[in-house]
Amino acid sequence: MQFIHNSARIAVNMSAERSERVGDMDNFSRLIVFRQEDGDIIVQVVEEDKPYLKIAAVEFCTPAGGGGRSRATFDALLELIEAMERDNEEQPQNFLKSPKSP
Repeated sequence: MQFIHNSARIAVNMSAERSERVGDMDNFSRLIVFRQEDGDIIVQVVEEDKPYLKIAAVEFCTPAGGGGRSRATFDALLELIEAMERDNEEQPQNFLKSPKSP
């Protein structure tokens, strides 16, 4: 699976762990955080307002040996993943897969 933003390619491995939450103001904007097998973290902001699908993505590499330059940001993203999982347990969002499905 490949997502493209500003001519930069960010490839998401299909076996990556995925955490996802829909925003509070509508059912069309979502935050998706992937944790790759090598530990890298990819953050996507997706706006699904048909007929358009907008995706912005940024990747943070592991600080220890992975070339990461943003240790504090990386650590905060790990905490974000945990928080999103807690939110998904406490307040599931049943419309995550297709917010505009008939």
